[in-house]
Amino acid sequence: DGARLSYRVTPYSRIAIVGGQPVEPFVTTTIDYDQQLVGLSFEALEWIPGLDVEVFAIQQWAESLTDRTAIGTEFSYAGDGHFLAGQVDFDVHFMELNTAFVVGNWQATRDTNLNLLLDWRKLPFLSTRNALFGQLEDDLDDLRVRFGSGEIEDLAEDRTARSRSATLGMTHRLTERFQLAMDVGISDLSGTPASG
Repeated sequence: DGARLSYRVTPYSRIAIVGGQPVEPFVTTTIDYDQQLVGLSFEALEWIPGLDVEVFAIQQWAESLTDRTAIGTEFSYAGDGHFLAGQVDFDVHFMELNTAFVVGNWQATRDTNLNLLLDWRKLPFLSTRNALFGQLEDDLDDLRVRFGSGEIEDLAEDRTARSRSATLGMTHRLTERFQLAMDVGISDLSGTPASG
């Protein structure tokens, strides 16, 4: 469904390009030739010991409409007894945050670990194709017969929910054979307004 080419610029940095047709595994197992994507990324490896950072940009089209235009970053940091990773994905076409999450783990003592997950995201990822949810049409070209491009983008935003969640956990080894684990979490999933 596509290709990714990368080139190591220095021992500590790499650039990559990606292109192809996306496959939506929960919808179909075939390639959709009406969708295309291209992307570019730059990765900084261990510029600071233990820290890897990648910045990326991606452009996706669906049936000649802009499906998604995103910029973002991913990072991971591993140190002595702790780990932190996260991602931010912002759609500059819709001017909406698609994903922001951070996950961390800290070994507080030899027997005690603490972990944290903070997650904010659009479900599914905000894209123009989301406008097809709940419609009789199977493709955006047919949907454009009833709605203009601006209205299609409004429909896409209406069909995209927002999810927020936070989880804090702890594990503590009591003995060689027993461990105590506790988690507390909170989550919220928005509704989607009726429209179209």
